[in-house]
Amino acid sequence: MVEQSVETTESLLILESLDMSDKIKSSTYWLIIFLGILIQPFVTTAGELHLTPVDNQTISDNPKLPRLLVIGDSISINYYKSLCEALKGKYNIHHPPTNCGSSAKGAKNIVNWLGACQVKGRHWDVITFNFGHWDSGNSKEIYQDNLEFIISKLKSTGAKLIWVTTCPVPNGFVPAGELINGKAPHRKAGVMKRYLNPWASEVMKRHPEISICDQWQFVKNNNEGLYSQWWKGKNVHFRGTEAIELGRLLAKHILNIGDKENANTAEQVTLRFDLMLDPDIYTKSHYKKPPQFALWLEEAAKGTIRTLWVTSKTGTGDWGSDVVRTVSLPYWVSRWNIETQSRSYPTLENPVINAVTGATPKVDVAVEALVPSKSLWNYFVEVNVSGDYNDAFPVKRQDGKQDRQGNGQPSIIYRGTITSSPGRHSSPQLIGRTEQFQNVKHIITDLEGITTARDLFSTIEVSCQLP
Repeated sequence: MVEQSVETTESLLILESLDMSDKIKSSTYWLIIFLGILIQPFVTTAGELHLTPVDNQTISDNPKLPRLLVIGDSISINYYKSLCEALKGKYNIHHPPTNCGSSAKGAKNIVNWLGACQVKGRHWDVITFNFGHWDSGNSKEIYQDNLEFIISKLKSTGAKLIWVTTCPVPNGFVPAGELINGKAPHRKAGVMKRYLNPWASEVMKRHPEISICDQWQFVKNNNEGLYSQWWKGKNVHFRGTEAIELGRLLAKHILNIGDKENANTAEQVTLRFDLMLDPDIYTKSHYKKPPQFALWLEEAAKGTIRTLWVTSKTGTGDWGSDVVRTVSLPYWVSRWNIETQSRSYPTLENPVINAVTGATPKVDVAVEALVPSKSLWNYFVEVNVSGDYNDAFPVKRQDGKQDRQGNGQPSIIYRGTITSSPGRHSSPQLIGRTEQFQNVKHIITDLEGITTARDLFSTIEVSCQLP
């Protein structure tokens, strides 16, 4: 069972209502401390007393913005700055002035961290929370009991709750083995996948209203890209871009939650895109690598362009040791330029945000987007696999011009239309291609010479659903 403590919340809330500078100067502050000493034998005190107020940052809050509380360990502190930047002007964001540590620490201090949330202006609209790394030597029963207790307190705030899965332990640690006396085997590679995250998942399934931001899966999905070096190391923390993208991922999830919360009043629906690649096609190309592709929407009435997904090499301009292929998805780049009012293809300095990019899936991908209901949308898919040469698109043409970017058959473009009414389905048509040797901003409808590229996708299906 959870070891619960009766928090001295009344005195904490009085302290919380004063600025730090006022506390030091005010006789009220010292009176509260003196009374606290007198009544100490008769109460159980809070697990922590923060001289930096848990939530006195309201003086810097924008009262017109919703309030977000981020509860987590040092991993959340790693990405906190990035999260704040991504949500700037959209949320007032706060973190308890401590590493929130284990679930046991959370159970003891959750009331303190929530602060005077029943007071007007100090409520929480969204709370994200995670406990995991500090529980890597805990038992399933204690861990789940602690989570249940914490959730009960979080629910009392009326906030929208988001559970953040615990990021992996990298492969520089020894592999996790079996339970030791009923407890997880501490911080070892695979311990989150094998124990902590499944245990937490069982708890979250009892509370379906809690949304889940899967940072563990995000780090795993990018194990050959952004986090390749991190996976080889022996440090669970994230620095630089590694931390920035975790913050952006959570920010996007929070914003999507906000969109879904508004969907009932704004009458929005979900467009779901299911795409399946045929590995038998791209593995027969010269380089045998999965293709680059992009998926985007264009509203028929307004012409608004919205990129939903683009593979990471094209979306970030980071080609690693590969040849830089500026001609990989030229038509999408031209539409992205209009969408973002930019002039060049994405680069490391000007990337598409990582939350809508990712390593090329080797088999399939599913993408969802909220759109206004009963609106008409054109959707596009551009795809290109490198090195799929044929007689029409050879390595070297008869005039001597050589394909130095390893393009082979140029990118091809699919287009479809769907009305955003629940129950509608759509499949796109192949409408054209681009050029093998140069960037173009238009679609060439002549598909003569396009052979294997036509079969890269075995399935492209679009459906409209309720959120």
